[in-house]
Amino acid sequence: MSFEIIFTQILVMFLMVIVGFIMGRRGVLSERISHDISVILLEVATPALIINSMIREFDLDLIRDALLCFAIGMVYFLLMMALNLGLSRVLRVRKNHRGLWVLAASFTNPGFMGFPLVLAILGGEGLFLASFINMAFNIVIYTLGERLVLADSDGSHEKPPLIRTFLSPINIATLIGLVIFFGQVPLSGFVANAPGWLVSFWGVITTVLKNLGNLVTPLAMFLVGLAISRSSLRRTVTDRDAITAVIIDMVVGPLLLLGVLHFIPFREGSLVVQVSMLIMLMSVATAVQMMADRYDGDSEFAGHAIFLSNVLCLVSVPLIMMLV
Repeated sequence: MSFEIIFTQILVMFLMVIVGFIMGRRGVLSERISHDISVILLEVATPALIINSMIREFDLDLIRDALLCFAIGMVYFLLMMALNLGLSRVLRVRKNHRGLWVLAASFTNPGFMGFPLVLAILGGEGLFLASFINMAFNIVIYTLGERLVLADSDGSHEKPPLIRTFLSPINIATLIGLVIFFGQVPLSGFVANAPGWLVSFWGVITTVLKNLGNLVTPLAMFLVGLAISRSSLRRTVTDRDAITAVIIDMVVGPLLLLGVLHFIPFREGSLVVQVSMLIMLMSVATAVQMMADRYDGDSEFAGHAIFLSNVLCLVSVPLIMMLV
């Protein structure tokens, strides 16, 4: 893929991050705003973006690619967790955040960072496929991953119910989108031959979905900038555990994946490899920070890893994507 195209898109997103960073450093925003933006992204904007990406003509090849993306996501995240559990002992990661380290070294940011970049570079079809990797992400990180973080804590927190994982707004949006996709709702005779007011109403709905989805990129980048603004640069660049987690998450893991994908015969014109690589090259998952805050984990370590990974993205993503 073109270095210039990817670098330009990353640079645009990085400049949005800078805006959030400046606002955070100035201290003109309350600390609660990060939580509020996260809620908007997770429960409104990203679900709308996913549903809108699935309003397209039915394509059996696209479904096959989507299932491949889901399988790649499940296998990749599970194998990376298993590998990093062993590496955490070899690298002598501090015990107070060993579970968080495994998550930081295994999971990228498919929603906040991946979706906007995939949409910008690969379009709606790419986003359609990326949503299936995100389903795998949600299933693994909020089941096995969450329990690893709980292992770091003092045992005072209860394990969350598994049903919450499957009923997340993003997963529900994916299911709604699949119903629309398989039912071909906007293209079917039901809508085409419906009264004028119903056709107009459907047009309003799709416009609302599109406009809400457009919020994802600026809000997500702003949120990342706010998170970075709260980190100490000196402590961040000297955090050995954060550095090792970021290198494994954004360089070692993706390169191993790329080597494996080269041996799989995908159909001509398939975006599976490009989408999978873009998602796995993203910065450390913001879910790591959220879990650290929720379960009284080492939130400073999580912040350091997210800071470093967002800076590394500007160079690592376009360089490695040139190999795809």
